[in-house]
Order: sequence, then C-alpha cells, then structure tokens
Amino acid sequence: FFISEEGAVTGGWDLKLGSKAMARRWSRNLVKKFGGTVKETSTVVGANDGIEVSRLTLSYRKPAYGLGDVIRFRKNLWIVESWQKDGPIIRRMDRFERTGATWRDMERSIVVCPSIDQKVVQILNRDSSGAEFMDPVDYRVATVALPYNDDGSSRELRIGFIDGEWLAVPVTDKGGFDGRN
Repeated sequence: FFISEEGAVTGGWDLKLGSKAMARRWSRNLVKKFGGTVKETSTVVGANDGIEVSRLTLSYRKPAYGLGDVIRFRKNLWIVESWQKDGPIIRRMDRFERTGATWRDMERSIVVCPSIDQKVVQILNRDSSGAEFMDPVDYRVATVALPYNDDGSSRELRIGFIDGEWLAVPVTDKGGFDGRN
C-alpha cells in the first residue's frame, strides 16, 4: 500500500492510493469514525495484455457536525450520539428521546454548539433541579437546570453556551463522547 500522489483540490483533498482494497477499507474507517457518505465509481483506463485496467474513484463527504455536537433540528435541540449508514443517531437535549435521521434530513440542521466549545465545570452547589457553577468566561457564579439524566452524585457538569445562555448538556457513553472533553 502506498500513496502515489496527494494534494489540495477545490473543496477537499485528493489522494491517489496504490491499492483499491486499502482505499475501500480506509473509506469505511472514515465513515465509521466521522460519519458521512462514500460514493464509488470505477472507470476503465486501458488494457494490459488484453485485460482491462480500471481506476477506482472514491468520494468521501464528511458531515458538518461531529459526535457530541448540539444541533438545532426540527426546532429542537439534539445531540449527535452515534453514526449509522443512513445518517446519525441523535438524542433530544431536554428528555430521553432518540431517533435516527437521514443525511438528507440533516442538511436542514444547524450546529449551535460544537462539542469542542462545550465545557466541563465543577458543581459548586446543587439541588433537585439546578446546579451552581463558576462561569468559565467571566468567573461569576451562574445557575443552570440539571440535565434530565443527572444522577445526583456527579461533581461535574457539561455545559454549552446556546442561544445566549449556558445549558447543561446530557452526557452519554456512546460514540466516544463521555463528558471528559
């Protein structure tokens, strides 16, 4: 397996690989890790000793969102939880509801808080419905409603700045998003 050529192209990156099997395996790994779709085309480029020689072209398209991102989808806030072949599995922010969405459905979604912008904060004080924490921007004590899946024993809380206020983000152990970022 070798890479014979690579470089930037309009809208992406172009790789020319020496093995069709490795290219297919690599594209499957990209889809498994980052989601997205792969389109495959094969073209005959010549003949060698009477045997057709073909070129395989794989086009990988990565979605605009990743695991753990909070998105606005159908007027509600959802968390991208995991990938499946036809699109992501998403989970509502405000209650336990999971659903699958197609890649086409997700074209109308908007990322409102990427997982990289979410913060893990220490809980200063808590009651049955809310928790106080130190705002990571201005270091004032702020209050946030607890996520629906709060177990009451955690000393940390994952928050995201969404629509001008901090919201608690429910965490999950699926898809590598476990609240430790």
